[in-house]
Amino acid sequence: MILIAEPVHAGEVHLQVNSAFVLMLRELYKDHLIEVCAEQKHTEAIRSRIRGHETGIVFNGFPSYNRSGYWYWPSKIWGEWRRIIKVMLQARKQQPELLVWLCLFPTGQWLLQLLSPLLLPQQRQLVILHGELEYLDQSPPVKRTDRFLGKVLRYALNHPAPATRFIVLGTGIRERLRHQALKAWFQLYALPHPYLYEGAALPREHENPLKICLFGALKKAKNAHLFFELAGRFRQEIAAGRIRFQTIGKIFPDLAHYRNEWVSCYRPDDFLPQEEYETVLRKNDLALFFYEAHQYRFSASGAVHEAIFNGLPVWALSNDYFTDVFNNNALGLCYPSVEAMELALRSWLDSSSDSRFADYEKSRAVFFQENAFLLQARLLHDIVL
Repeated sequence: MILIAEPVHAGEVHLQVNSAFVLMLRELYKDHLIEVCAEQKHTEAIRSRIRGHETGIVFNGFPSYNRSGYWYWPSKIWGEWRRIIKVMLQARKQQPELLVWLCLFPTGQWLLQLLSPLLLPQQRQLVILHGELEYLDQSPPVKRTDRFLGKVLRYALNHPAPATRFIVLGTGIRERLRHQALKAWFQLYALPHPYLYEGAALPREHENPLKICLFGALKKAKNAHLFFELAGRFRQEIAAGRIRFQTIGKIFPDLAHYRNEWVSCYRPDDFLPQEEYETVLRKNDLALFFYEAHQYRFSASGAVHEAIFNGLPVWALSNDYFTDVFNNNALGLCYPSVEAMELALRSWLDSSSDSRFADYEKSRAVFFQENAFLLQARLLHDIVL
C-alpha cells in the first residue's frame, strides 16, 4: 500500500501538481493500492483531473477545517495537526510501503519531524516542499508571523527523520538551498515541477488585439499593481483596439486603489473553478508576472506551468525560478524592469502575429517531449525506489 496525504490544501488549490504526483506514484507502484487522504473537495478535484486512470486508487476525503477571521491561524494549525496525527496513526497500523506528504505547512513539518521517531521510526516517508520554503528567507522587512514560521521550518528541516526524503521542484531550488545550511539538505532531491501535460491546448491562430493577461490570486505582495500601471502606458493602443489587458480571477482588496479603466477584470471577486479558469486563460496570448527578484528563490511557480499548458508564453521580471524555467528556450523571457517589458511589448505590436509565436510553439513542443509523463515518473522512480 502507498499512503498519500494532503493535509493542507482544499478545493482545487495545488490540483495540477498533486494530480501529477498521484498518477506518477500509481505508475511506479502498479501492484500496490494507492490511498489518497485529502480534503473532500480536493479529492473530488483530483479524481476528476485523472479520470480514466484512477484504477487502484482509493480516495479518503475529510471535511475542510479552514476558517476565516480571528480563528484563521488556530484552525489552520490545529486542523493540519489533527490530520497529520490521524495519517501517522493509520500508517503505524497499516505500515505502507511509502508515506507521501504532498504538502506541509511549517508547523506541520515541525510536528512530523517531532513525532516520526516516536510513531514511525522505520517508515519510509517522502515530503514534497513548496512555497513554505520561502519562509526561510528572513531578509527584512519580514512580518512577525513570517519570522516565526521561518524559525519553525528551519528547526524542522534541521531535525529530519532518518527515513524521510524531501523533494523540491527544481534543481536550481536545491542548489540555492545549499547555502541555507540545513541538515535535511542531504536528504533532499530535485524534481522538475510535475504536470500532466496530456490535453494541453493546441497551437492556435492569434488575432488582433494582442491579448495580455495576469492570472491567479492577485495581490500587491505579488506586485500585481504593476499590471495596471503597465496597461495605463498603452491607453492609446487599447483605445485603438490593438492590445487588451485582462486579469483573471480573485483581486484582493489591497489592489483596489490601482484598478483602472484600461484593464478588464474577469470575475475579480471569485476564485475560479479550474475548467472555467483554463477556458478564459486560453483566450489570451501572453501572460505577465511581476514577482520581486527575491521571490520564488526556494519554490516553484505552478502558474508558469499553467500558462505553458494553456498555450501562453510568459514574460516576467527577472527572478531565479523563472530564469531556471526559461533557460535556453523561448517559453518565456525575463526583463529587468517594467520599462523594459513595455518596450518589448511595443516591439511585439509592430511585428507580425506569426513571428511572435513561431519560436514559442517550437520550444513548447520540445518542452512537452522533455517533460512527458513517463519521463517525469522515471525521475521520481530514481528518488523513491
